[in-house]
Formats: sequence, C-alpha cells, structure tokens
Amino acid sequence: MRRNLSYAPLLLTTLTILLAVGAASAYNLPPNHPRVFFTGSEIDEIADRCKEGGTHRAFYEKLKQFADSRIGAGKTKSVYLPDYALVYKIHKQWNEEGYQGGGFDEETYWSFTRSALLSSANWGTGSYAAEYAMAVDWIWEKLSSSDVQAIAAKAGNPVTSVADGQTWRDNTTYYTLVYLFRSLAFAGSVVDGGAYTAEYQATCGYIEDYFAPALELMGGVGATGPGYETILQFDRSWTIEAFTAATGMDGWALTGKWAEEWGKWIVYSDVPHRGVLEPNQDTVTPVWSDKYKNVAIIAARARDPYNQDFTWDYWEDILGRSISDEKNCALWSLALWYDPTVPTYSPSTSPKAVRLGADGMDHVYMTTGLGDNDATWACFEAGLYLYGHQHQDAGAFTIHRKGDLALDSGFYGQYRSTAGGSHAINYYHRSTAHNTVSIYDPGEEFYWGASDPSNGPIANDGGQILPRSAPNLEEVLADSTFHPGKMLAFETNDSYTYCQADLHNAYNQEALAESRDIPFHPNKLSHITREFVFLRPDYFVVMDRVVSTDADFVKVWNLHVASDPSVLDGGSGTLRMGNAEAGIRDYPGASLVKVTDASDLYSRGSLFLKVLLPEQRTVRKIGGRNRDDDGFAYWIGGFDGNGRYDPTEGQNFYWGDWLSGHEYNEDYIERMTIGWGRIEVEATDPALSDVFLNVLYPCDESASSMPETRRIDTENMVGAEIVNERVILFGRESTDGIDSVSYHLSPEDTTGVHTVCNLDAGQTYRVFALDGTVWVRRSGMPAPDGAEEIVSPAPTATASGLVTFSYSGEAGDPVLVEITDLRAESVGTPEDFAVAIRWTTNVAADTRIEFGATAALGSWSALDPALVTEHEIVLSDPDARHDQDLYYRVHSAASGGASAAETGGPFHEDVLPPAIITWVE
Repeated sequence: MRRNLSYAPLLLTTLTILLAVGAASAYNLPPNHPRVFFTGSEIDEIADRCKEGGTHRAFYEKLKQFADSRIGAGKTKSVYLPDYALVYKIHKQWNEEGYQGGGFDEETYWSFTRSALLSSANWGTGSYAAEYAMAVDWIWEKLSSSDVQAIAAKAGNPVTSVADGQTWRDNTTYYTLVYLFRSLAFAGSVVDGGAYTAEYQATCGYIEDYFAPALELMGGVGATGPGYETILQFDRSWTIEAFTAATGMDGWALTGKWAEEWGKWIVYSDVPHRGVLEPNQDTVTPVWSDKYKNVAIIAARARDPYNQDFTWDYWEDILGRSISDEKNCALWSLALWYDPTVPTYSPSTSPKAVRLGADGMDHVYMTTGLGDNDATWACFEAGLYLYGHQHQDAGAFTIHRKGDLALDSGFYGQYRSTAGGSHAINYYHRSTAHNTVSIYDPGEEFYWGASDPSNGPIANDGGQILPRSAPNLEEVLADSTFHPGKMLAFETNDSYTYCQADLHNAYNQEALAESRDIPFHPNKLSHITREFVFLRPDYFVVMDRVVSTDADFVKVWNLHVASDPSVLDGGSGTLRMGNAEAGIRDYPGASLVKVTDASDLYSRGSLFLKVLLPEQRTVRKIGGRNRDDDGFAYWIGGFDGNGRYDPTEGQNFYWGDWLSGHEYNEDYIERMTIGWGRIEVEATDPALSDVFLNVLYPCDESASSMPETRRIDTENMVGAEIVNERVILFGRESTDGIDSVSYHLSPEDTTGVHTVCNLDAGQTYRVFALDGTVWVRRSGMPAPDGAEEIVSPAPTATASGLVTFSYSGEAGDPVLVEITDLRAESVGTPEDFAVAIRWTTNVAADTRIEFGATAALGSWSALDPALVTEHEIVLSDPDARHDQDLYYRVHSAASGGASAAETGGPFHEDVLPPAIITWVE
C-alpha cells in the first residue's frame, strides 16, 4: 500500500524544515520479484527495445558480447553480475513469448550468476553489495530456499531503523543503497522473519524524510567534492530509482533540482583548458572512472541534455574499447534507461551562466562560452556547509583563462600528508587558502573537530569559523553555523552576471560557541557582503563592505595566484621576510598587479588586478617555493605585540610528504594547481567600516597593460570606470534601495555600457546626461537643469536592483572641485562649546563632513545641499568637546557630479579654565 504523505518544501530562509509525516500505513512492497528497478511486467518493454530493429538493439548486442567474454573468463566480480542477470532476463522473456521461435540461452547466464553469488565473500556495505543484491533479485526464481539462506548469510544483518546521521557522507549513501536493495531482495523470503521487511520500511522512510531532501539542498553541486561526487552519483540515482519503482511514489520529485542540475555542474565546473573539474571544493581522484560515467538514468528521469551527452560519450567509449574491458560493465544500465528522445546539449545554445543548488550549496558558474579552450571561466559560491570536504570559503571565487588565474589553493589531496592533521586543517581547509576576506581579531580562537575543544585551538587565520564535519540534515537546517553564506541575488544576461551574498554567518563566533560548546567569543563583524560581477566578456568586479566591531581589527582581501605576481606601480617594495624567491613583500599604496600562469601545460593566461579601494592600503605578496618547508605558499600570519595583524609573526604550514600509498604525483598536482601564494590587500587605516573594490582583467600573457580603470566616487555610491568600455556603481553603504546618483566621467570617456547596482528593485529610473555627467534618478524626482534624458523608455530596476544602459556622447570639460583654506576653530562659549569647520571650493558645491574622536571617523553631518563656495559645518556637544581630539574629513560635490574630499585635524581645545570649574567637597 502506498504511504500517504504530506511533503512540505524546504524553507531555508528561516532555517526550518517540515519533514514528511507518515500515516500508519506502510510503503508498498512489490509481492513478486524482480523488485529492483523493474517488475516482471516491465521486462517485456525492455526486451522489446532489444529486439532486431529496436531502439536498444545495439546496446543488447554489446551487453551479450560483454557478458559472454566475462563468463568465458570466469569473472565473478559483483560489477559483472547485473550484466549476466539482465541477459538472462531478456532471453527468458523472448523464450516465453516465442520471439523468433525462442531457443535463447538462459542457463549460461543465470547459473553463472548463481554460482558467483554462492561463492562470494561477505558483501559489506559498499556499492558492490547493491550489485550482488540486484543480481539476487533478477534471478530470484532460479534460487532454491537453501540458496537464499546461503546468500543471505553473506549479505549482513538487516537493520530495523535508519538514523539521520552524516547525511551527505559517502558511507551514508552506500548504506542507504545497500539496505534498500538487500531488503528488496530478501523481504518476505524464507530468511525474513519480518526483519528484512522492517529494514525496507525503515529505509524507505529515511529516503523520503532525509535522503531525498538532502539531495535537494545539495542541488547539482557536489558536497563531497568532484572526485567522490562523480562516483557517488550513480549510487544515489540507483537509490531514488529503486525507491520509485518499488513504492510507486515519485522519488525523483522528492529530490527537487538535484537530478536536473547535476549534469550542468559537471559541464560548467569543467575548466576548458584543463579538461578536469575545477577544485572549488576538493578532489582526490581523476574525475571520471569510466565505470561510473554512464548516467543514462538521470538523463532519462530529468530529461537532462547534459547527462544525455555523458551517456552518449560512454557509449562511444565502449565502441572504441575491447569488448572485454571492465569499463564496459555498466552496459546493462544503457539497456534499462537510455531514452533516445532526450536531446544532447549544445555548447552554442547553453546559457553562459548558471546558478546551481539555489538556497542550498549555491554556486554560480559563468563563462564566455562552453566548448572553447580559450574561454574565460569563473565560479562564485555562497551557500550551505554540508560535508567535511568543503572548505571555509563562503563568498570565494575562482577565475581561469588559458591558465589558472584566481585560484582555490586548498584541495583534498594534501590532506593525506605525514605532517599531520593540524597542518592540513590550518591551511587547505581554512579561509586563508581561498579568495575571501580575513578579519584579524587577536582574541579569536578557532577549534577543529567535534564539540570537544580539548585538543586546543588551531592557528588564527583571521577567517571563517569551522563548523563540525559531516552534519545530518536536521542539524544543517537548525544550526546557523552550517549556513555560512546566503546568496541574496543572482541574475545574468549578455551584458553581465551579477551575484550578491551575505557572508556574516561565515564569521559568526557567537553562534559557533553555542553550537559547539566552545569558549564564547564576541563576533568580530557586524556586517559583510560581497558582490561579484562578471562584466562580460572581459572584467570581474568584486565589491566588499566589511564592518567590524573594533576599528583595530585589520581587514585583508585575499587573492590566490598560480605564480609570482608583478606589482606594476609599487617599485621594488619592502622585503619583510624571506628572500626574492620566497617571502613577504609589502607595496604601500600600490594599485596594479599582474600575474601569469606559469604552467607549461596551458597557454599562459594572465590576470591584472586593479585595486580601487581602500584608499589607504598595502598590497602584499606572500608566497614562493610551495613544496618546501622554508616556503611561504602555505603561510598563515600572526599578531604583533599590540594585537594587530603582522604577517611576519606567522608560520609556514607546509604539508609535508604524502602518506605511503599516496605518493607525490607531479603531473597530477600540477594539473590541480595549488598555487604560488597570495596577494593581500590590507586596509591600513584603523576603521570600523571598510570597502574593498577590485577589478580583475583576465587576458593573454602578451597584454602589457590593463585598460585604463579609475574609481568613481559619489556621496552614496562608489564604482569603477573602465574608460570607453564599462562603468559600474555600487551603494557605498547600502546593498539596495538607493533612489538617485550622479557621477562625472573622465574627459576621454565618451561611450560605454553603464550598470548601476543597489537601486530600488522594480522601480523606474530616468537617466540623464550633460557634459560628461550622468544622473540616474527614480521617476518622480526632478530632472537636472539642462540635462538630456538619454534612455527611452525609462528603465526599470531589475529584481536585483540593477539598471543597465548605453552611454554615448561628447564629454564636456571636466568639472573639478578643489578644496582650499581648510580650518577648524572653537566658537561659542566655554559653557556651550562648539567647533566650526570651514573651507573654500573653487566652484559652487554642497557641504558635508565626516568626523570622530579617532582617525577612523565614523560619523557624518547632515548634507547641506546648497551650492556655495564658502562652506561651514558647526559641531557642538556631544559631537565636539573640550580636551578631546576631533578628526574630520570635508566633502563637497558640484552639480555635475564631480566631488572632492580633504582631511584635516586633529583639532584639540584646552580644558575648561579653572574659573568655571565647580569643586565638590
């Protein structure tokens, strides 16, 4: 009887889940064998497809040839048994219906399968155990009671319950598959006594309540890393298909977008010039073992053209191999599931960006085009943490073009090092190995492992928290530490791919302390968002807003690279540690860096980095000799005597030699680039709030310079101007709801595509221009005097708050604002103290100041919009006080959008005179 269930969707935004609630009735158990994948009534359809002239005839012919070759060689491995058993099943059907007069050999195939089952060792719970159980089910009618008893003794004891434990782990996948297939084979038989029936019911409940919803959270992205994931995928698809066939429920619908997206993940994470998966999580094995390459079942059930392409590739590989090759062992699945009506995908018509695992693991892959070895390729991720093979890299990105340019420096292979777990944990798994933002709180401690901190803290890399490994489904949904990143927005078109993510939870020490029972430590951040934009086809722009809880917490923007980068505008820099080959070198105030992939395997692509913010910064190189205890590629910094980040106080976390059996493989490691080291952009002025704005330009090695790229500043927005190509603007503080902005272009910038972000979604905006100044104003606001409206009809901000338009016009003479005669004076009386800040501008402009008791400032005056040349702002108590430093920076913007700022102070007034001090006895 079919179980009557109410299945509610996952509500990730509130971190809750409504799991299926079962009625008293049981899951349907087919009364007769076969039960795994097909019933006795369905074998006639399979057999019909394999007849002369049938759609699957070629598969059958190869299947029979393969089975004959392996039986002839006496091969009894479990991977072959489904092939033998299916030939038997097809021949049995043909004989029963008298196809071509019957007479097809059955006995050779079932008797050899039976012998293999009886002679097998104990099954265990790996994938091979499911293949044994499948073979038992398919030749069931040829097994005697004593055969069943003898075989069941090898299958292990049935379980009566299946707990939600480490839901995404490889072993969990194997156990679930084996429990289901084992119970389908033996339930109701002479060996049952109710135990196998109970195992079947418990396993089906687990699949519906936990296993399938877990796949929905994962989406098409591999939680366990590319190497493991491609192996596990067929186990998962077998589980869902067998559940569907046996219960009559649609198990595929329970998995949501998982099956639909998995083929896309393989295609879009396959970096073209390398021909291997991008190690955005990690990998330990070559991506494809041909045994597992056939995914016809997913292509058929999801009607997925990407998986259909893999299926066809597998078939073509079979045709090119010897028929006895073990890699042909999945031929039986082609006969079962290949659906010729599903088309294969076309690179030319496939989207240039996809979001996979939305509201789950959430990765965005973007490219200039599939199937092109010279394509630019990137990934940005901000989602859930499901499994220990993932890294602390929420908000991380990677970029490739003719080489590995912006890298993920951590991958699983080096986890096997003899240097021990602490070194692996202190680098490859940590934020410092990825393109993230580090915030260095000297009092913060990081712990590895389960909830027991007794092993002590590990190195402070300024990065993201370390949740427990391998959680179960309910833990992921209830515990915010498993939600390090939240993708707030994604949209893509021919002009751009835009992503916005909230990363606050990735640094949430307070939540971690509650979750892990480790010592409490207050959060070092109150806000962090990252916007990652691909301005197709040539530029990536990364905008980070970071607000710390202490101005002295140093903030560092990390970029991992494949070779020693050249800082083009920083001179020779200052060598702080090491030497020219490997070390730490600072370039105060630098803004332009070039790095080239030095691998001879590829075409030597290059990447330029243009640093636009923060204004006060140090660009730093840390790296070199990445397979040497004396190198700096695996360097984690430390703190000076004042508790501020100091990279020279750190140490190298080189991983050492590999364990026996996992010896160093030069070619493999070279292909899975682990990097030369990293570029750091450190905000050097103490501040609670910092903005990092960086433009990345992937190009050929021959490119000697980056197109002219400048920063655009307005009162409420900041952005990048790539002269005569692109302009992009972001809210300086806000990620949405901005109603207007005006900005002035460089004199030589007369054409390009402009993208303004963080506007009010769904609202109409009018765009004006005059003499190189552009205004973007929400409808209903007044038009600027003399300006021409240049976009018709007026554009509407997208669901992500973006407006894009083309600008083409003559640039007028630039309006330059110059600030002079900046000064501060005390005004008022000693009892009513105040400070007047005054300055002069060369053109009429508005008036505003930043101020504070330290150089970090932190407060703003109200904007005085009056356009004047003589400016004054008066600060009174409590904004200005006796005997306290007053730091300030003045701002003025002209009507054309040009602006200027100037820093003054500190201003300090003596203490109140004794005459007005009242003494109290």
